[in-house]
Amino acid sequence: MGHKDRQVQFRPRRWNTNADTDCEADSDTTTSPNTASKTLIPRIGESVKLTRARVALLLLAMSSAFLPMQMPAEPQSGIEGVITISPWHPGPVRSDEPASKPIANATFVVQTEANAVASEFTTDARGGFRVSLPPGHYKVSLKGKKGGVGKYGPFEVHVAADKMTTVHWTCDTGMR
Repeated sequence: MGHKDRQVQFRPRRWNTNADTDCEADSDTTTSPNTASKTLIPRIGESVKLTRARVALLLLAMSSAFLPMQMPAEPQSGIEGVITISPWHPGPVRSDEPASKPIANATFVVQTEANAVASEFTTDARGGFRVSLPPGHYKVSLKGKKGGVGKYGPFEVHVAADKMTTVHWTCDTGMR
């Protein structure tokens, strides 16, 4: 069968009235002297899917074009970790209970070697914290604690450049 023998019949698009499908094959056939073939009639759902795909592809291409222009995030340095307290109740610690508990919602002061206040932070409900600091050597202690029973710092820490230093400090309540 040669290319000249084939006839193509173009038909206008029809609205899809079948709610169950986005497109369906038309059972009509186009005939030519030598062939019989089925034609697919695009439905409205099919063109919506194509439009959505084109929009998604366009957005992807546009966003990738702007990626090289974004500035990389500056490396951070500082301290992150958890502060707990032990013992957290008077008397012996039973084997089925934790030896320490997190210090929740406590404010700590970060001081430089020259005793200048560099920063403050408050622990979360799990005793966790994160504070950004320039590289250097620091002392961290509970804000407002001046002597008395218990040891709530100072904890010494060295912060390296472009790195978060991870710590786990345990404060002593003084209970025995």
